[in-house]
Amino acid sequence: MTPIEHGIYPLLMRYQNRDEGVSWPSLKLLAKKSGYKSLGAISDAVSRLVKRGLIKRIRRGLGKSNLYSPTTYEEMCRIRSKNEEPPNNTDHLTEEPPWEYAQELTEDAEF
Repeated sequence: MTPIEHGIYPLLMRYQNRDEGVSWPSLKLLAKKSGYKSLGAISDAVSRLVKRGLIKRIRRGLGKSNLYSPTTYEEMCRIRSKNEEPPNNTDHLTEEPPWEYAQELTEDAEF
């Protein structure tokens, strides 16, 4: 992950509505809270997180912020199996789900 992705991912998790499992921060809010000024860089980082399979983006249309939700561990395994060759050992089976990783990041982050 790039430094900007490390900054954006925990923010998306922090602003998540626990009842619905989604967050909808604007790019401006993500820029303000992360310290990155460029909205284009923020947008690119979010797109890379989606491409990596860490989050899902639900587009709501022009003038509305997107919805974001964490990818479940099972979904991430499916994405990895489609995009990469399977590992030749079982280390990948013991990896923590991304949500636990996000919780660790947000606990240590200063907002």
